[in-house]
Amino acid sequence: GGEVITYDLLLLANGAHAWVPPIRGADQDGVFTLRSMEDAIAIRERARTSSHVVVLGGGLLGLDLAHAIHAQQERVTVVELLPRLLPRQLDEEGAAVLQATIEQGGVHILTGKTCTLIEGENSVQRIHLASGEVIDADMVIISAGVRPNLELALSGGLTCGRGVVVDERLRTSHPDILAVGDVAEFHERVWGIIAAALAQARVAAAQIAGDTGVRYHDIVPSTTLKVTGIDVTSIGEAIPEANGAVTEVRRSKPDAGIYEKLVVRNGQVVGAIFVGDRSNVGPVTQLMSRKVDVTPYLDTILSTEFDIKSLL
Repeated sequence: GGEVITYDLLLLANGAHAWVPPIRGADQDGVFTLRSMEDAIAIRERARTSSHVVVLGGGLLGLDLAHAIHAQQERVTVVELLPRLLPRQLDEEGAAVLQATIEQGGVHILTGKTCTLIEGENSVQRIHLASGEVIDADMVIISAGVRPNLELALSGGLTCGRGVVVDERLRTSHPDILAVGDVAEFHERVWGIIAAALAQARVAAAQIAGDTGVRYHDIVPSTTLKVTGIDVTSIGEAIPEANGAVTEVRRSKPDAGIYEKLVVRNGQVVGAIFVGDRSNVGPVTQLMSRKVDVTPYLDTILSTEFDIKSLL
């Protein structure tokens, strides 16, 4: 309403919005994104009367959506641009185990595929892939990630990259303006997950209360997902850089839907993946936080006969 309000400190926590890739036809009836309760209700209502739902995106939200919709709709297909599911959380072997388990549950998965056109007369009828494939569908959900809401920050002249750039005190390029959560970029990274938002909120609250000695340190990312009854956990450097000097220890039982991997650097576990079995998640997390040297146990640490808790 044109009101002007003065401030001593200003906190930007204005979040992000669902990103829609430049796909022709993405603006027509029957195409959805999920970011709000209203979106969720609209998706639920449409799915009840749809014959085939296509989810564009095989990340965390896309797989959760596919699983939820499949509970009330038999035909659900996930189309993922990259060669594997959960590319930020799982390596190739772990993603293959997850995909096989999801498909056994009835959700169809296509990886390494790009949607170029969403076609229909008045409403969605089919999608076209870059490979030339055409898939009939009367509902499409785009789950391609989020983008920070930068309009306000940019209009105020704040430094922005992928998000609003902040320092260890969550200060933006203006010392009296802080930013947290999905809109904030720290060390060239925008997490877009609740754990980072909560950690940043605690630091920002301390700054506002005058405790300027409190600093933000980037979180150790940890993701847990349950899809079609299978548990997936990804911690820390689960997918290390190609040039990183690490050792990777694996245990894989694809027929049982189980895959485990530890990433070890300088004798310490710095990352882990668990698919289908969460029993070692707690102990491994403690190994990481306590920086336990596991070098003598690399040959047996993931054996079912070995008790990781004995190292704590």
